[in-house]
Amino acid sequence: YKHVVKDCDSAIAADPDCLPAYLRKAKALRTLNKNKEWQRLMESIANKAEGCLDMDILLELHKMRVQGFDAPEPSPVLQASVVTAASASSQIPTNHNPAPPQRTTANASTQYSAPPAVSAGGAPPPSKMPTRKVDAAKLAAMQARVDLGISQVNNGKHKEAVSTFDAILADLLTEGPPSVNIELQAHMGRGTARAMMRMLEAAEEDFSRSLQLEPNLHEAWKRRGQTRAALGRDADALEDLTQALDGMPSVESYNERGMLYHKMRLPHQAAQDFDAMVKLAPNNAAGWRMLGLCRMTAGDCHDAISAFQRCVQVDQTCKEAWTYMGQTYKELAQWEKAIENFEQALKVDPKYVSAHRFLGMLMHGLGRHREAAARFTTALQCEPQYLEAMFMRAVCLHGLGHHHAAARDYDAVLAMPNPGDENILLKYLAFYQRESAQFARANLDVPLTPFFLDTHLHPLFKEAWCKRLPPSTLEGTSYLPQQPLPDNGDAGIPDHVAAIRASPPKG
Repeated sequence: YKHVVKDCDSAIAADPDCLPAYLRKAKALRTLNKNKEWQRLMESIANKAEGCLDMDILLELHKMRVQGFDAPEPSPVLQASVVTAASASSQIPTNHNPAPPQRTTANASTQYSAPPAVSAGGAPPPSKMPTRKVDAAKLAAMQARVDLGISQVNNGKHKEAVSTFDAILADLLTEGPPSVNIELQAHMGRGTARAMMRMLEAAEEDFSRSLQLEPNLHEAWKRRGQTRAALGRDADALEDLTQALDGMPSVESYNERGMLYHKMRLPHQAAQDFDAMVKLAPNNAAGWRMLGLCRMTAGDCHDAISAFQRCVQVDQTCKEAWTYMGQTYKELAQWEKAIENFEQALKVDPKYVSAHRFLGMLMHGLGRHREAAARFTTALQCEPQYLEAMFMRAVCLHGLGHHHAAARDYDAVLAMPNPGDENILLKYLAFYQRESAQFARANLDVPLTPFFLDTHLHPLFKEAWCKRLPPSTLEGTSYLPQQPLPDNGDAGIPDHVAAIRASPPKG
């Protein structure tokens, strides 16, 4: 077995993605009673097996994990050659073009045992399915067709892959599958292709059928969980992903379930999954970034900063991590460090809108309205329909006393399409604050001594403003809208530009 380990090491050195070599080495290490090395190798195999479509490898890996280190290992006849497994990530990049796996058939015939009974419309129950022998040539031909479909999926030819697997499954329906593994691979491959084509309901059916054939296949649980999450069935997706992790903890499954918890606004549970994820993959920058974000959401600011710092150590160009870290320092009232991190994000990407927005909000909170307005202007140059940036620039100009420029920005906010989320409140507030700016400008010459603002504002207007009601609430009432301010453009220079350049108004 020491020679087996050496041979497998040589195979891995030649092809670091050769999963059969890893599996054979794991078997040898278990026989040699090297527990720690076996545990480390099994974790490495689990990560490398992400997205693998070879059912033989997945089933063998699952069997080894279930048996554990102490399971008795019979003395196998280790083959001299090692075949290469075709593997693909869960997203299956279209530029990845692995060669179809080569397979050998040990016997001249294969004994067929039917899969478990399925729901109505599926295959007949095992008791009614004959047991027969299939020659090796037919089995090899069917496997070659399956490998072709897998290759098409890996190359982004999803429509062709679905057609290939449809033809395979149609033949299996009429002739009977030469092995359960063939049908299992066909359903997994077609389900993956369908998911890529956003045929989510059909993909879910394929993965469900795969689980009927092999209930312990963690890859099928994971992919069905991903599909159900895309369908918005969060509770069902959570159950599937949990089942996948119970069978075999993996980076991708932890990431998928963590993202689902984050979407469900359960930051503590999400942080636990991302923490487990980065333990399996310490150099995964996305895992550290999401761990920091979840900790920040949960209020664990110092732990969040530690995670963000680890993220930028792994990837210094992660602009999201720099921005989130700046926002976390802002929550801790350490605004100097916050500005440093926002500026670092902008060094990575000068047009990163979120960094400009957060930096503008920080300047606004510090009372530096002119600098804040400049930041929101830059954000709007990058994204002209950014409703929040337009609203906040109007607020800053309003606070500086530039009522004309503020009113124009408020008008621009009201003219934008309805966002359909909580930002709709910004459109409501834009109406009320535009009325406020126009009212203030129209009453600038009124002596302050006898002037009492509360008596001049209409009570219905004040109530609607405080409750953030839709402006349509005031229609048909006794409230009369303020008159628009006259145009005071500065020689063709936009009002907001003139306002940012100008000195603070006097009087």
